[in-house]
Amino acid sequence: MRIHNHLKKIERLGRSASKLDFEEDYEALVEIYMLISAHYINAALHKLGVVKQNKDIKHNQIFSFLKEGNKLGEDTEIIRDSMKKLDGLRPSHVYGKGENGEIAKNAEGYCKEVKEICSRIIKENEGTINEG
Repeated sequence: MRIHNHLKKIERLGRSASKLDFEEDYEALVEIYMLISAHYINAALHKLGVVKQNKDIKHNQIFSFLKEGNKLGEDTEIIRDSMKKLDGLRPSHVYGKGENGEIAKNAEGYCKEVKEICSRIIKENEGTINEG
């Protein structure tokens, strides 16, 4: 997916998340924050030329993909850790019996970490990759 399409998805998913309630909709929010994070990471990987724009790394493969080398620079480990924590919220609260709105707030925090780093990468590398 092209970078501008990842950014459009991020915007749409963010609007959807803003309509939801942490206590009532925590399962959906955890999933949305996982997807938003995956789109940010893919956009940054494309911007750096690590992954071509006609290929994306799926959200459930990002952690493994980022294990090898500093694909996103010095902050690769922070992003990898945030994705691991986000994914760790899913088994008990999306698929399991866990009921806790704080989990959605945690997911939002991990997503914000990913957003800050990836947004900086995208901005610092403007014009380096054809975003067509």
